[in-house]
This record gives sequence, C-alpha cells and structure tokens, in this order.
Amino acid sequence: MVLGDLRKEGDAGGSADPRLSETVEGVRPVTVVPADADDDKYFAAALEGEADFVVSGDTHVLEIGQYERIRVLRPRAFLEKIQ
Repeated sequence: MVLGDLRKEGDAGGSADPRLSETVEGVRPVTVVPADADDDKYFAAALEGEADFVVSGDTHVLEIGQYERIRVLRPRAFLEKIQ
C-alpha cells in the first residue's frame, strides 16, 4: 500500500486516511536488494505508487538507504519525519 498524504484534513495528529492510499501490485521488475531479492517487491511497489519512502525494519532493506528518489526509513524515523 502506498500512502498519499498521511494526515486527515484538520487532523494534526497525522492519522492515516484510507481514502488517500493506493494499493499497487509491485510487479515492476527491479533489482535493488542483492542480499535478499525477495525484498525487491517493496521497491517495485514504491516505484509503481510513486512513493517517497519505504518504511521497514528489515536489515537488508535498510542497508539500501535510498533507491532513486525513494528513501528507506525505520518506522520511528518515518513517524518523526511526518510529525
């Protein structure tokens, strides 16, 4: 799932609004995570959904840091960024 704007209108807390998310297939062929090719699907989905971030606690994904315009963040860092 790719989230658009994470804040509901008038909600300073930043709760997710399901109307602003998009489900994508994540089938675009990419080779991003050499240590675990199964993790490439997250970057495929992020590219298809035009996401800015991949949020993960997975070591192999975190090692990428950034792919094209997509930054990889731990969940806590992502929450701090959007607040």
